Amino acid sequence: MDLIIFLFITLNTSFTYCISLNESTLETLANNFKIISKRESRLGKGFELVKGTLIQGFEKIQSNYTRDCMPGSFFYNDTCIFISKPKQKLSWIKAERLCRRLPFNTTFLIFENDHKLDAVRKELVKLRHKEDPYDPLKFLIGFRYKNNGWKWVNDKPLNSTDLKLGKYWNDWSGTDGLCGSISLFRTNRLEMRSTDCKSTSHRFMCEYKFNPCFKSDICGQNGRCINLYMKTYCECTMFYEGKYCEKCK
Repeated sequence: MDLIIFLFITLNTSFTYCISLNESTLETLANNFKIISKRESRLGKGFELVKGTLIQGFEKIQSNYTRDCMPGSFFYNDTCIFISKPKQKLSWIKAERLCRRLPFNTTFLIFENDHKLDAVRKELVKLRHKEDPYDPLKFLIGFRYKNNGWKWVNDKPLNSTDLKLGKYWNDWSGTDGLCGSISLFRTNRLEMRSTDCKSTSHRFMCEYKFNPCFKSDICGQNGRCINLYMKTYCECTMFYEGKYCEKCK
Protein backbone atom coordinates (compact mmCIF):
# COMPACT_ATOMS: atom_id res chain seq x y z
CA MET A 1 0.00 0.00 0.00
CA ASP A 2 1.28 3.39 -0.89
CA LEU A 3 1.91 5.92 1.83
CA ILE A 4 0.39 9.14 0.53
CA ILE A 5 2.35 12.21 1.41
CA PHE A 6 1.13 15.60 0.32
CA LEU A 7 4.07 17.68 -0.78
CA PHE A 8 2.97 21.06 -2.02
CA ILE A 9 5.29 22.60 -4.56
CA THR A 10 4.28 25.99 -5.86
CA LEU A 11 5.55 26.67 -9.38
CA ASN A 12 5.38 29.70 -11.60
CA THR A 13 2.12 28.32 -12.99
CA SER A 14 0.75 28.23 -9.40
CA PHE A 15 -0.11 24.53 -9.70
CA THR A 16 0.04 22.28 -6.63
CA TYR A 17 1.12 18.64 -6.84
CA CYS A 18 0.24 15.64 -4.65
CA ILE A 19 3.03 13.05 -4.77
CA SER A 20 2.51 9.38 -3.87
CA LEU A 21 5.59 7.72 -2.36
CA ASN A 22 6.03 3.99 -1.92
CA GLU A 23 6.07 2.97 1.74
CA SER A 24 9.09 0.74 1.19
CA THR A 25 11.26 3.84 0.52
CA LEU A 26 10.76 5.10 4.05
CA GLU A 27 11.00 1.59 5.51
CA THR A 28 14.41 1.19 3.87
CA LEU A 29 15.61 4.41 5.51
CA ALA A 30 14.35 3.22 8.90
CA ASN A 31 16.15 -0.12 8.45
CA ASN A 32 19.36 1.78 7.69
CA PHE A 33 19.18 3.34 11.15
CA LYS A 34 18.95 -0.15 12.71
CA ILE A 35 21.89 -1.43 10.65
CA ILE A 36 23.99 1.57 11.76
CA SER A 37 23.15 0.89 15.41
CA LYS A 38 24.19 -2.79 15.23
CA ARG A 39 27.32 -2.22 13.17
CA GLU A 40 28.71 0.74 15.12
CA SER A 41 27.90 -0.24 18.73
CA ARG A 42 31.51 -1.40 19.21
CA LEU A 43 32.84 2.13 18.72
CA GLY A 44 31.89 3.30 22.21
CA LYS A 45 29.42 5.50 24.06
CA GLY A 46 30.73 8.77 22.62
CA PHE A 47 30.14 7.56 19.09
CA GLU A 48 26.68 6.24 19.99
CA LEU A 49 25.67 9.55 21.61
CA VAL A 50 26.65 11.62 18.60
CA LYS A 51 25.16 9.11 16.15
CA GLY A 52 21.87 9.12 18.04
CA THR A 53 21.57 12.88 17.82
CA LEU A 54 22.24 12.93 14.08
CA ILE A 55 19.81 10.11 13.38
CA GLN A 56 17.09 12.02 15.23
CA GLY A 57 17.59 14.81 12.74
CA PHE A 58 17.33 12.45 9.80
CA GLU A 59 14.24 10.81 11.33
CA LYS A 60 12.65 14.26 11.40
CA ILE A 61 13.37 14.55 7.68
CA GLN A 62 11.84 11.10 7.17
CA SER A 63 8.68 11.71 9.21
CA ASN A 64 7.94 15.23 7.99
CA TYR A 65 9.42 14.90 4.50
CA THR A 66 10.77 18.38 5.17
CA ARG A 67 12.51 20.49 2.53
CA ASP A 68 14.86 22.01 5.13
CA CYS A 69 18.34 20.92 6.19
CA MET A 70 18.45 18.88 9.38
CA PRO A 71 18.89 20.81 12.67
CA GLY A 72 22.45 22.05 13.19
CA SER A 73 23.04 22.42 9.45
CA PHE A 74 23.14 25.30 7.00
CA PHE A 75 22.43 25.40 3.28
CA TYR A 76 25.14 26.02 0.68
CA ASN A 77 24.27 25.75 -3.04
CA ASP A 78 22.96 22.18 -3.41
CA THR A 79 24.37 20.94 -0.11
CA CYS A 80 23.47 20.85 3.59
CA ILE A 81 26.53 21.23 5.82
CA PHE A 82 26.19 19.85 9.35
CA ILE A 83 28.19 21.36 12.25
CA SER A 84 28.44 19.20 15.36
CA LYS A 85 27.70 20.73 18.76
CA PRO A 86 30.29 21.38 21.51
CA LYS A 87 29.60 18.04 23.24
CA GLN A 88 29.56 16.11 19.96
CA LYS A 89 33.27 15.30 19.70
CA LEU A 90 34.87 12.27 18.07
CA SER A 91 38.24 11.21 16.70
CA TRP A 92 38.75 11.78 12.98
CA ILE A 93 38.41 8.06 12.24
CA LYS A 94 35.07 7.77 14.06
CA ALA A 95 33.71 11.05 12.72
CA GLU A 96 34.52 10.08 9.13
CA ARG A 97 32.85 6.70 9.62
CA LEU A 98 29.80 8.30 11.18
CA CYS A 99 29.35 10.77 8.32
CA ARG A 100 29.72 7.97 5.76
CA ARG A 101 27.19 5.67 7.44
CA LEU A 102 24.36 8.19 7.67
CA PRO A 103 21.56 8.31 5.04
CA PHE A 104 21.40 10.60 1.98
CA ASN A 105 25.00 9.79 0.91
CA THR A 106 26.41 11.94 3.70
CA THR A 107 30.18 12.44 3.65
CA PHE A 108 32.90 14.27 5.56
CA LEU A 109 33.10 17.91 4.50
CA ILE A 110 35.50 18.78 1.68
CA PHE A 111 36.20 22.12 -0.02
CA GLU A 112 35.97 22.31 -3.80
CA ASN A 113 36.60 26.07 -3.96
CA ASP A 114 37.24 29.25 -1.96
CA HIS A 115 33.60 30.30 -2.10
CA LYS A 116 32.50 27.22 -0.17
CA LEU A 117 35.26 27.63 2.40
CA ASP A 118 34.36 31.29 2.89
CA ALA A 119 30.69 30.34 3.36
CA VAL A 120 31.75 27.92 6.10
CA ARG A 121 34.00 30.57 7.66
CA LYS A 122 31.08 33.02 7.88
CA GLU A 123 28.88 30.42 9.56
CA LEU A 124 31.64 29.62 12.06
CA VAL A 125 32.11 33.31 12.85
CA LYS A 126 28.41 33.55 13.74
CA LEU A 127 28.66 30.34 15.74
CA ARG A 128 31.72 31.50 17.69
CA HIS A 129 30.01 34.77 18.69
CA LYS A 130 26.98 32.80 19.81
CA GLU A 131 28.93 30.22 21.85
CA ASP A 132 32.08 31.99 23.08
CA PRO A 133 33.58 35.00 21.24
CA TYR A 134 36.99 34.43 22.86
CA ASP A 135 37.33 30.70 22.24
CA PRO A 136 38.81 29.49 18.92
CA LEU A 137 36.83 26.81 17.10
CA LYS A 138 38.28 23.59 15.71
CA PHE A 139 36.49 21.07 13.48
CA LEU A 140 37.56 17.87 11.79
CA ILE A 141 36.96 17.79 8.03
CA GLY A 142 37.52 15.37 5.16
CA PHE A 143 41.22 15.15 4.33
CA ARG A 144 44.09 13.02 5.60
CA TYR A 145 47.66 11.93 4.86
CA LYS A 146 47.41 8.73 2.84
CA ASN A 147 49.75 6.89 0.44
CA ASN A 148 52.53 9.48 0.73
CA GLY A 149 50.35 12.52 0.22
CA TRP A 150 47.49 14.65 1.53
CA LYS A 151 44.15 13.64 0.04
CA TRP A 152 40.49 14.43 0.40
CA VAL A 153 38.21 11.60 1.53
CA ASN A 154 37.22 11.06 -2.13
CA ASP A 155 40.90 10.10 -2.71
CA LYS A 156 41.63 13.18 -4.83
CA PRO A 157 44.85 15.09 -4.00
CA LEU A 158 44.41 18.09 -1.72
CA ASN A 159 45.54 20.44 -4.48
CA SER A 160 43.19 18.98 -7.14
CA THR A 161 40.30 21.37 -6.41
CA ASP A 162 39.84 25.07 -7.21
CA LEU A 163 40.65 25.95 -3.59
CA LYS A 164 43.56 28.38 -3.26
CA LEU A 165 45.32 26.24 -0.68
CA GLY A 166 48.16 28.66 -0.05
CA LYS A 167 45.77 30.96 1.82
CA TYR A 168 44.82 28.27 4.35
CA TRP A 169 47.34 25.42 4.28
CA ASN A 170 51.12 25.30 4.28
CA ASP A 171 51.97 22.00 6.00
CA TRP A 172 52.70 19.64 3.09
CA SER A 173 54.94 17.38 5.15
CA GLY A 174 53.10 14.58 6.86
CA THR A 175 52.98 10.96 7.99
CA ASP A 176 50.37 8.26 8.12
CA GLY A 177 48.11 8.80 11.10
CA LEU A 178 47.63 12.53 10.48
CA CYS A 179 44.25 13.89 9.43
CA GLY A 180 42.66 17.23 8.61
CA SER A 181 40.91 19.95 10.56
CA ILE A 182 40.03 23.63 10.28
CA SER A 183 40.44 26.22 13.02
CA LEU A 184 38.79 29.62 13.32
CA PHE A 185 40.74 32.07 15.47
CA ARG A 186 39.66 35.21 17.35
CA THR A 187 40.69 37.35 14.38
CA ASN A 188 38.23 35.33 12.23
CA ARG A 189 41.16 33.86 10.32
CA LEU A 190 40.54 30.32 9.13
CA GLU A 191 43.35 27.78 8.78
CA MET A 192 43.52 24.15 7.71
CA ARG A 193 45.69 22.11 10.08
CA SER A 194 46.75 18.53 10.70
CA THR A 195 45.68 16.55 13.74
CA ASP A 196 46.07 13.00 15.00
CA CYS A 197 43.52 10.65 13.43
CA LYS A 198 42.84 8.52 16.51
CA SER A 199 44.04 9.97 19.80
CA THR A 200 42.28 13.37 19.86
CA SER A 201 38.58 14.16 19.67
CA HIS A 202 37.08 17.32 18.20
CA ARG A 203 33.87 18.61 16.69
CA PHE A 204 33.35 17.75 13.04
CA MET A 205 31.48 18.72 9.87
CA CYS A 206 29.54 16.51 7.42
CA GLU A 207 27.69 17.34 4.21
CA TYR A 208 24.93 15.83 2.12
CA LYS A 209 23.19 16.78 -1.12
CA PHE A 210 19.96 18.68 -0.53
CA ASN A 211 18.80 19.64 -4.00
CA PRO A 212 20.08 17.57 -6.96
CA CYS A 213 18.21 19.96 -9.27
CA PHE A 214 20.43 22.91 -8.35
CA LYS A 215 21.98 24.25 -11.57
CA SER A 216 20.99 20.99 -13.29
CA ASP A 217 20.13 20.81 -16.99
CA ILE A 218 19.13 17.14 -16.89
CA CYS A 219 15.64 17.99 -18.20
CA GLY A 220 16.97 20.10 -21.06
CA GLN A 221 15.08 23.09 -22.47
CA ASN A 222 11.76 21.25 -22.57
CA GLY A 223 11.33 20.44 -18.89
CA ARG A 224 11.93 21.42 -15.32
CA CYS A 225 13.77 19.38 -12.69
CA ILE A 226 11.64 18.72 -9.59
CA ASN A 227 13.41 17.77 -6.35
CA LEU A 228 11.69 15.15 -4.17
CA TYR A 229 14.60 15.09 -1.72
CA MET A 230 15.48 11.41 -2.20
CA LYS A 231 14.87 11.41 -5.96
CA THR A 232 14.10 13.78 -8.81
CA TYR A 233 11.90 13.82 -11.89
CA CYS A 234 11.38 16.01 -14.94
CA GLU A 235 8.17 17.97 -15.38
CA CYS A 236 7.80 18.43 -19.14
CA THR A 237 6.28 21.35 -21.04
CA MET A 238 3.08 20.92 -23.01
CA PHE A 239 4.39 19.25 -26.17
CA TYR A 240 7.11 17.01 -24.68
CA GLU A 241 7.32 13.80 -22.67
CA GLY A 242 9.81 11.11 -21.61
CA LYS A 243 12.03 10.67 -18.58
CA TYR A 244 14.12 13.71 -19.55
CA CYS A 245 11.47 15.47 -21.67
CA GLU A 246 13.39 14.39 -24.76
CA LYS A 247 10.40 13.17 -26.84
CA CYS A 248 7.74 15.07 -28.75
CA LYS A 249 4.18 14.01 -28.02
